[in-house]
Amino acid sequence: MKTFILNLFFFFSITIYSQEFVGEYSYKSEPVNAGPIIYNLKLNEDFRYEINIHRRINRELGPDEYFKGVGTWKQVNNKIIFYPELCGEKNEIDMTSVTARFDIKKKDELLFYSKRKMSWGLNVGMKKG
Repeated sequence: MKTFILNLFFFFSITIYSQEFVGEYSYKSEPVNAGPIIYNLKLNEDFRYEINIHRRINRELGPDEYFKGVGTWKQVNNKIIFYPELCGEKNEIDMTSVTARFDIKKKDELLFYSKRKMSWGLNVGMKKG
């Protein structure tokens, strides 16, 4: 019985702590001489995620670009680890080896880290809300 209660407490404490990560995050970048880049990330309560990047290119350079990634996420200590579900599409975002954590100073901003170069350029902080 003690083991059951301890496991139940552990499960609820992880679930409650993970709830602070759940939500929608976004960032808009406006590079000089180019159109804006809009980043959106949604972390669901069922530990699934969806990330979208929309790059608006100047009309004379070509059509807008859309990138998308889906998968699951897991909270370990104060970090989020992403596990992508890759299907080999051209504009797929590969979140393999990517982790995120809240900025120490800006508590509502996620910062992303990767052991490899992120070709889709998510080296920005995304704000919750």
